[in-house]
Amino acid sequence: MVYIKTPEGCSFEEQVILTLKNGEKRIGNIIHLDEKITTIQVYEGTNGINISDVKTEFVGKPLRLKLAPTMLRKSFQWCWAGD
Repeated sequence: MVYIKTPEGCSFEEQVILTLKNGEKRIGNIIHLDEKITTIQVYEGTNGINISDVKTEFVGKPLRLKLAPTMLRKSFQWCWAGD
């Protein structure tokens, strides 16, 4: 997770592209939003992220994924292997 000062105009579940100093891009989305702090879930992990060297780009829409036709009309069971 990455925590940033809440920018104007962003919205809950909005897709975010984080560009690291070395040019690497990581994708995430906003999972918590309040007046002061925004929480971004980063899908490729946060190793190597220095928040002072990261450019954040707010896409303006939720993260979308394409599904294979074989995945349509299927139900999936998720399990949590938490502590």
